[in-house]
Amino acid sequence: MVGDPISVGTQTYSLNMTSFWGSVGQFGSHATTSTVRSLANNTAITNYRFADATEASNLSSYVTWTAGSTGGVSGPIQVNVTTDWQFCQEIRPKCVFTASLPGETNSTGDVRSALGFFQSHGIDPTYWAVGNEPDAWTHFNIPWASWKTSDASTPTATQYAKEVQTMVPIIRSYFPNAKVIGIENFECANDTWIRETELINGPNLTAVACHAYSANSADVAGAGLQQFYNVLLSTGNNLATTVPNAEAAVNYECSDCHTPVWVGENNAISGGDPSGNFNGYMASYPDFVLTGGNLMRAISAGVPLVQFFQFWAPNGGNYALVNGSVPVVRPAYDLFSYYARNISGGPDVSVYSTSLSPTVRPVFAQFLTNATTASLLVVNANATTSETVVLPANVNTNFGGHTYEWSNTTSAPVVASFATNPTSTWTLPPQTLLLVESSRVNAQDSSGSQPSQPTGGVPSNLHLVSVTDTQATVAWRNYNGTTWSVEVSYGTSCSAISQDLLAGPQTEANLTGLSPKTTYCVGVADFGPLGYGGTVYANFTTASTPNPLSVVPSGISAGPIHVDLWQVVGALLMLAAVPMIYARRWPGAILVALGLALLVFA
Repeated sequence: MVGDPISVGTQTYSLNMTSFWGSVGQFGSHATTSTVRSLANNTAITNYRFADATEASNLSSYVTWTAGSTGGVSGPIQVNVTTDWQFCQEIRPKCVFTASLPGETNSTGDVRSALGFFQSHGIDPTYWAVGNEPDAWTHFNIPWASWKTSDASTPTATQYAKEVQTMVPIIRSYFPNAKVIGIENFECANDTWIRETELINGPNLTAVACHAYSANSADVAGAGLQQFYNVLLSTGNNLATTVPNAEAAVNYECSDCHTPVWVGENNAISGGDPSGNFNGYMASYPDFVLTGGNLMRAISAGVPLVQFFQFWAPNGGNYALVNGSVPVVRPAYDLFSYYARNISGGPDVSVYSTSLSPTVRPVFAQFLTNATTASLLVVNANATTSETVVLPANVNTNFGGHTYEWSNTTSAPVVASFATNPTSTWTLPPQTLLLVESSRVNAQDSSGSQPSQPTGGVPSNLHLVSVTDTQATVAWRNYNGTTWSVEVSYGTSCSAISQDLLAGPQTEANLTGLSPKTTYCVGVADFGPLGYGGTVYANFTTASTPNPLSVVPSGISAGPIHVDLWQVVGALLMLAAVPMIYARRWPGAILVALGLALLVFA
């Protein structure tokens, strides 16, 4: 059967795929449950943005404000940043934490109060944002206690940009190394919100973020499944066509700043639609296809981070990867589990220009490589039509690999392995996502067999090499030669590990800054090219602080010094005998004999 050929051209980008996968947290009270941690650990998601209810919450007084008819109404706090932080510390690898500060009140006091709470509770986010989607604010510059439902105070783009300018030095007065996201914009567009934020704050920003709900514009009465998928076309509002607009806004005001644009929220739609069809797609398999295709389009455009909205919806809903207090995993979750975990990963992934002819249908491909693997991702977003594609020669290596294929005809992705080259021609049913992951180097172990866990495995032989009162050296054996990197953690107990040393595929680490005569737990987590493999733990105790007065030069045994009077007398007699012996007088010999007897036998 003749199919449409996939062509792979030259490298266009280098992406850090470790930090590409993100999500908006929104865990609530579920953040510390083992179920949430287990579900998170089974994905490639490393970046979490925690923005739930912080816009109107006083963290210090545990109150969340809502607008009332005559003024603000306070109620129980609707956010728990301490459990969010605990979640981030407990998953492996530890997540990148983005915190949101209250911005709508335009109050330095509110921001200082929130920062003080974070600081006093030992919460040190990686990134900070001032508020969320300021274009939708209606209580700008109004204290929480005065919020009314009739308020209509919205900042201009310049007013918001100047608020960020005011807050950045305050944030860094509490957290000197703070990285600030300039704005969480409501859309990925070349608009005044991003332009003004970049114009006024450009050199002080780590990134700006925009929100993309790609099927919103297609969400009209009468729209069906194919219209849902067509947003992936070059004429649709997908991540490859909209994020460059936001990048143009950044470069328009500060071309020398090189501020990256992140996608701070992403999903198909953000709310209900007139026809009701798209809501049904969100809750079921089609959102898996659309999101997978959209993320593939983002990779092709070199977008550095996409945060899916949202990871968990404890109260149900169609939009999260996991729904309900009794967790129900949506099909889109498997995109971040099966596919994202097994695509070529790591901090330096080469993205190649990839084309699939013809291009008038929503069928796309993307080719990636890292130091050890090559990946080809293909999506057929036709609602009713199969597509036959021919894989490029780049994928046909000699060291085997895996294929992951899911269409709406099966209940879960079908995983298969191949020993040498994968099948070159594939007929993809409608609504299919195919990942071909292949080794680029011989990953066989000494026995000649392929490693059984491409995600890595539990390290072994973790032991103490040396220890003093303030530092220790530990060593271990990595899993089966597949280790991509390790994370070494240590603390005063295995359940409260709080200090990390990030390493490459090393097998030894030096732990410093320890307290004398203290028992520590050290853990070594293994990460293969495709994800987390396991952790091994060991305990050790540091030495006591040495007393300077008891230090003995090298080669001399330490012990109590005992002086005997008769030994002193013997030594004196021998000294007195020296001149007599020199003069050849016989009493000298007697004195020497007596002195030796006293020294030896006293």
